[in-house]
Amino acid sequence: MSQALATTGPSELEVHRNGESSEFATFYIGAQMFGIPILKVQDILQTDRIAPIPLSPESVHGSINLRGRIVTVIDVHTCLGLKPLDVAAIDVGMPKDEKSVPLISDNQRKIVQETFAKIVPNGEQFSQDFYASLFEAHPELKEMFTGDIQEQSKKFINMLNAIVNGLDAPEELKPTLVDLGQRHTDDFSVKNEHYTMFGETLLTSIEAALGQDFTTDAKDAWAAVYRFIISLMTSNGEQIADKAPAAKAHTHTGVTVEKDHDLYTLLVDKIGDVMVVDDSIFESNPGTLDPKWRDYTLGVYRLDKELLVVLDVDKLLDANR
Repeated sequence: MSQALATTGPSELEVHRNGESSEFATFYIGAQMFGIPILKVQDILQTDRIAPIPLSPESVHGSINLRGRIVTVIDVHTCLGLKPLDVAAIDVGMPKDEKSVPLISDNQRKIVQETFAKIVPNGEQFSQDFYASLFEAHPELKEMFTGDIQEQSKKFINMLNAIVNGLDAPEELKPTLVDLGQRHTDDFSVKNEHYTMFGETLLTSIEAALGQDFTTDAKDAWAAVYRFIISLMTSNGEQIADKAPAAKAHTHTGVTVEKDHDLYTLLVDKIGDVMVVDDSIFESNPGTLDPKWRDYTLGVYRLDKELLVVLDVDKLLDANR
């Protein structure tokens, strides 16, 4: 995940002034311009990877790490009843081609091994926290674990340790993981969707354990390793290679705001100008405005060539987080 300031620089921002006024950061959803009071805006950024949040509302696409702070990502399209954005979130589910084994680069192996070394000293606590988070998010999975959860936690961290250390020779891991997957299917009736639940919880648990050390590269590396693991646990696989081709991620533009000391990034189509508009032309929401939109807007400014719709950030966040 990478964040960078949007390409619109201060020298390119058109500012409109006219008497008693209010200042807005503007953005577009489709052809419609929206505005947020400038004092509410914390940042304007671009993101190419978003980590999923299990059981989140449809409008919440996940979270990003912005300079050490976790930021919830909300799609304004979904809030307004429009078609959701196609967001490139980290995929920890089943590989698209179940006949092949996802590739892991040397750098990804190194990152996973280095970050896991920081977890090992508190490995049993990490495992217990993992299962606590798993059962909280997916209580239906608890019936799969009828034994002592502390003993299961020890087995889990030992298994994870063996897999991480075995990444130096991934071909040798193949029979072990294939056998482990078969036993999971036979003994616990584990299904493909369960691996997705496990993967989401594993990533969030690793993030909680590592804190700021859980960088974008670390998140991508752990997601790649997990895809590698489940591909072998759910099929025989055909090929394991040392290098993974770099995939170009789609970037999305966001406006970051703060509410109740938490940060939220609103995904939008594009950033507009910073505008200072005359308050004398402010109007309440027109009757022709879509009812869904009226729920999240304070009113409008009728400009010379277009309509500026003022977003009610507080109402939007209260209803979609």
